[in-house]
Amino acid sequence: MQNLENPHVHVGKAARILISELGLDVETVMRRALLPSGLLDGDGSHISLDEYHRLWASVTTEANDPLLALKLGDAAGIDYFDPAFFAAMCSQDMNMAVTRLADYKRRVSPFSFDVQIDKHATKVAFCGLANTTVHPTLALTEIVFLVNFARRATRHPVTPMSVSMSFDMPDCAAYEAHLGCPISQADVRSVTFSVADAGRPFVTHNDEIWTLFEPRLQRQIEVSDPHPTVRMGWMAPASIGVAMRHSAVAMNCL
Repeated sequence: MQNLENPHVHVGKAARILISELGLDVETVMRRALLPSGLLDGDGSHISLDEYHRLWASVTTEANDPLLALKLGDAAGIDYFDPAFFAAMCSQDMNMAVTRLADYKRRVSPFSFDVQIDKHATKVAFCGLANTTVHPTLALTEIVFLVNFARRATRHPVTPMSVSMSFDMPDCAAYEAHLGCPISQADVRSVTFSVADAGRPFVTHNDEIWTLFEPRLQRQIEVSDPHPTVRMGWMAPASIGVAMRHSAVAMNCL
C-alpha cells in the first residue's frame, strides 16, 4: 500500500517517448521542470508529487498548444500494454469500468477517481493525492480520454451530461465541440455520464479475458518498493508514464 502522505511516482521510457512524440526536446522539458536530464533513462526513476506536477507543467509550457489535452486524450492506438486499461475494456459497461479503474487508481496512481453512481447519472471526479491539485492538463486529458474510451468501447457517440473544470479553459469551444457538451467552472474537476450511456453495453466486454488478466493486475498493484510509490496511471496520454493510446490492441484482441 502506498503512503499517501509522501507518495512518489514512477516515470520512465513511456514518458520519454511521449514527450518526443509531442515534438518536444526531452532535455529542455526536464530542465524547465528542474529535474535531472537522465531521469527518464533506463528503467526510469521515482519522483515526488511536486516533481511530477512540475514535469506536467513543463510539458504543457513547452508544447504551447491549447489543444494539447485533446491530442493526449486521443485513444486511437497503443504503444504500451497496461493491464488496468485492459481490465476496463473487458468490463460490462462504463459503470463497471470506472469502478475498476477507481480501485486501481486509489492504490497506484498520483490521483484518484471519486465515482458516484446513482439512478440519475454516473459522475467521475478527479482528486489529487496528499492534498495536491491535479494539474489542469492532466485533469482535462483524463476527461477527454474517458469520453473517447466510452465511445470506442460502446461504438456509440457517447456525449457527457456535463463536464466541470476549476480553471479557465484554453480554447474552450474546441473542447466543448469534441465532448459535445458545455464545460462549466466548478471546484470539482469532473465528467458526468447519463444512466443510459453509463449502462450501455461494451462491445469489448469479455469476462474470460478479464479472469486471465485480473491476477496480473493485482500483481502490478502489489509489487513492493522501498519507497512509498504510485505509478503514473492507466491511461498513457493522461499519465505520462504508462501507456499511450491503448484502445486498438484491446479492440483487436477481443
